[in-house]
Amino acid sequence: MSLFFLLVSLEIRREMSTGALASPRLAVAPALAAAGGAVLPVALYLALTWRDPAARQGWAVPLATDIAFSLAVLRLAGRGVPESLAAFMSALAIIDDLIAIAVIAVAFGHDVAPLPLGAVAVLWVALRWLGPRLPDALGWAAILAGFLGLWLLFRASSLHPTLAGVALAFAVPAAQTARLEWSLGWIVALVVLPLFGLANAGVGLGGRGGGSGGWADPVALGILAGLLVGKPIGVFATTQLAIRLGLVRLAPDIRPIHLLGGAGLCGIGFTMSLFIGDLAFADPALLAQAKRAVFAGSALAALGGLATLALARSRQDQA
Repeated sequence: MSLFFLLVSLEIRREMSTGALASPRLAVAPALAAAGGAVLPVALYLALTWRDPAARQGWAVPLATDIAFSLAVLRLAGRGVPESLAAFMSALAIIDDLIAIAVIAVAFGHDVAPLPLGAVAVLWVALRWLGPRLPDALGWAAILAGFLGLWLLFRASSLHPTLAGVALAFAVPAAQTARLEWSLGWIVALVVLPLFGLANAGVGLGGRGGGSGGWADPVALGILAGLLVGKPIGVFATTQLAIRLGLVRLAPDIRPIHLLGGAGLCGIGFTMSLFIGDLAFADPALLAQAKRAVFAGSALAALGGLATLALARSRQDQA
């Protein structure tokens, strides 16, 4: 998954340089929406799991949005979806992933060793300084060696080694980021995500079985509530409140029903939520509950978002 995080972080860097996050004015609306879409799911999850200390460990599972899947489902909605909504959703999902990465670094790093972490900083500065000054072939060799070194040092520091991908994304010379992102896109799509999916494919969707608990158990309820209620309401209500207070303005072609459909798609947690679940739960039974709820919640969020956007298109056609 370090390669997946590297790809996501390269996308974040691109958006911060030339895309929807390139200026504070453009970033305010998706940033507020992402914050609302992170806080409310966590609050709902904790409210439903508060009496169970083991279940509370999964509080971060429903806060993440899967960039690739949410935008892919948005494209399935076809005509009638404003291009500006796709840009807004892309920026929102990227900021959402930044929040998830920060949570992974802070919440799931225990007894951090300062010496290896200091070595991470030294290696990162060296890569940042050397990269633009090396010939092309040596530059790519430095990227590969740097990635391996960062991975080992993060692991030694007790922070999750997937953060090596995040660190490397912001150390790679600007001239090499586009080519690296293009190459990683194929590797992640054809190798990393299928393998990750296969690793999680053994989870049944039945109500009970194998001691893994049912849909009424706190973990499953908390995740479903977070993805299907907390995410869409958090994103939609925060954005609407910010608009009414005059803090942000959306593109004129994004009507409230479009925003509601996009907010529903933010409940597609999938890859990032499953990954956080793996980090959060040591108990296999609780992990099985979490995975089952993430699969079901993400599927229902996709269907709900598509239905809302289809309704928006129908109203537009009638008008």
